[in-house]
Amino acid sequence: MPVVSLLAGCVTDAELLAENARIALQTAETRAARELNCPQAKAEIVTKKEVPGQPLGELYSEYGIRVNGCGRAVSYDIECRDEKICSIREKPTLE
Repeated sequence: MPVVSLLAGCVTDAELLAENARIALQTAETRAARELNCPQAKAEIVTKKEVPGQPLGELYSEYGIRVNGCGRAVSYDIECRDEKICSIREKPTLE
């Protein structure tokens, strides 16, 4: 029985990516709205993957996100450690 309860607490890579996607998109849209001076900017996920963290081996999500708005676009690499906090890892690329 203890084994079952341990397994029930595990989250698959796909589940973790889905849980973190919403806040990753919101993080990118908020930043792009400011950088592009465009409140209606809309984000889309271009790439997504799970990355093993160091040194403890804890997984985190990484997204490549493109945001379009007001005739301009910007791309970000977003890192999410949990479903509440995501950060932009690199300087954005304006397109």
